[in-house]
Amino acid sequence: MTIGAAGFFGPPAIDGSVEIGFSILPGFRRQGFAVEIVQALVAIACADPRVTCVVARCAVGNAGSRATLEHAAFRRE
Repeated sequence: MTIGAAGFFGPPAIDGSVEIGFSILPGFRRQGFAVEIVQALVAIACADPRVTCVVARCAVGNAGSRATLEHAAFRRE
């Protein structure tokens, strides 16, 4: 069963940053899956010695993704 998709937008950049992305199908939202996925991606990234920063982006009006990222300890820039 597929509940969504997640991953990295390529390998770490020269500055050590890596960008993550995630999407959860509507029927599975608000159940904690997105936070678990984001935390897992961060853990994978932090295990890579080339990574110095994990970045995620979301639309200003996307309250669900913004809340997910804040819950996973991302800070808004």
